[in-house]
Parts: sequence; structure tokens; C-alpha cells
Amino acid sequence: MKLKPELVTMEKTLLKEKSLKDDVKAANDIERIEEILNEPILTDTLYNKTVILDQKLIENYPEITELCSAADAMQKVLGIRSERRISQLEDIVKQDLITDMFGIYASVLLKHQIIDCIKEFIDSVE
Repeated sequence: MKLKPELVTMEKTLLKEKSLKDDVKAANDIERIEEILNEPILTDTLYNKTVILDQKLIENYPEITELCSAADAMQKVLGIRSERRISQLEDIVKQDLITDMFGIYASVLLKHQIIDCIKEFIDSVE
């Protein structure tokens, strides 16, 4: 899934401003994701930490599930098969965190009323 670049840029600006209480939480969650994504090796400890973080983010941001559902629906309409082609565990975990990050971005844009629905954030699906 690809997101509209202008909306990603806008979201990052909003997070820097931290004008809403939720923006501070979202910025902290994005920072936690980026720390894990920047780790060169996924150790067992880091893997466990990542799985817990992923579950917590999905609970705290319903937009993550909504974003995945919207992308799946778009793929079906376009006749694109939704198969995970990622084979290594490390890649799967990192892809899940990237999706979580996209969901947090969508949450910020929705709370600031930049977008009205998740589909407005998605540029294309593959």
C-alpha cells in the first residue's frame, strides 16, 4: 500500500507541532516504532517486545485495522490478490510495524479533520 505523500508530509508536520494531547502520544508511538525499525538485528528479546508493541498499537489505534481493511477492499475491487510474500520473520515483523505507523498517521489526520475517512489516505495498493 502506498499513501498520499502530501498527507504523510502534513501528518509529520502536525506531529511536530503536537497541538493535540493525542499528537504527543502518537509521536511517542512513532518514535518507538522507528527505534525498532532502526535496529540492525531482530533478537529474541526485541522480537517479543515488537509483538507486544504491535498488539498494543492495534488496541490503541483502531485506524490500523481500518487501514488494512480499506486496503484489502481496494485490492479486491482491483482484482489484486492479497498474499503476503514476505518470507523472513524479521521482514514480517517490520512490515507489521510499518503498517501500524501508517495507521497512526491516519489517526492523526482524522483527529485533525484533514481526512474524513481512511480511504482518502491511501494512494494505491499493490
